[in-house]
Amino acid sequence: MTVDVMGFLLAGTYTSLGVVKAMDNDSFIQLGASLIVGGVLGYGAYLNSRDPPRPLFQLSTELLLAGIMGTRYTLTSDVNDGALFLATAASAFYNSYTYTEDLSNQIDIDDFLGRVDSRKITIKIPDIKKVIE
Repeated sequence: MTVDVMGFLLAGTYTSLGVVKAMDNDSFIQLGASLIVGGVLGYGAYLNSRDPPRPLFQLSTELLLAGIMGTRYTLTSDVNDGALFLATAASAFYNSYTYTEDLSNQIDIDDFLGRVDSRKITIKIPDIKKVIE
């Protein structure tokens, strides 16, 4: 069983930079947000470290955070936001390359659309007219 070192490093980076920035700005909201984001990324790294890996959660979280940090960097030109954007994008590319086979196993479009017979869900709606009579 392998450990997703890149995922845990990214979670620690988000948490530590968020805590430092929150202490600098005296913002409890930013402190809470950085702890939540670091926890979510850490949970994604934990899911990647299990057997079999489940990379979809962490990959979607990384892509969302890359978009947020890229937008913040564009609006504020803060170096920390730009560095976090680059780290998040690099981690997303790393995860999509490393866990390609597991990602394709996790995303099954036929299962999502309900085309797999063993996993079909049927809902039987009773006829109300017969019940009333």
